[in-house]
Amino acid sequence: MHALPAWVLRVRPFEVLEIPLADLPAVCLPAVQGIEVRWVASPIEAGELRQLVARRNIDRWDGNASRAAAVWQDGAPIGVLHVALDSFDEPELGVAFRLAAGDAWLHSAVVAPPYRRQGVYRQLLAFALESLRREGLHRALLGVTVGNETSRRAHASQGGRHVGRVSAVRCLGLSACLIGGAVRRVEADRNGRGGPTLLTVGHG
Repeated sequence: MHALPAWVLRVRPFEVLEIPLADLPAVCLPAVQGIEVRWVASPIEAGELRQLVARRNIDRWDGNASRAAAVWQDGAPIGVLHVALDSFDEPELGVAFRLAAGDAWLHSAVVAPPYRRQGVYRQLLAFALESLRREGLHRALLGVTVGNETSRRAHASQGGRHVGRVSAVRCLGLSACLIGGAVRRVEADRNGRGGPTLLTVGHG
């Protein structure tokens, strides 16, 4: 299906998980020489992620409401996790999430193929969650595609739990979605015909 252009057809059923930040489990990660985990600090560094992530994620990076944590090995990024505050949109699906104060949305996590299954994403996730907790945020949200048990387990290890679901379809510029659980529509703020379906996530 992903061989088709995004404007023709996109379908994605996903669970919405929440990770409460108040009581994160302790994670002891060994220090590895040449490895650094930190926030991307400049537009130049954001541009260095282009081999890992889609251009739209680089373009919307601002270091604040749209930021990225990355794992660097000897100065080169080998993994990245994007974080959105205030709102997060999925233009290919025609949906957008309005986030409550104290919420963050995790998305577009990628680890370079040679470094997968080596704990790189675990380092990224632990770093990002702890950093957000220290900033005073209360909850991290994310969408996990139905059937992606590896992602589900990785986030469950940090306290992630199912709070809702979305089945989104976008075809020839028109979108529709079915929602459940704590996911709600923001009907009053719909941007007219063809605009994104605005959603919010209550507490599960």
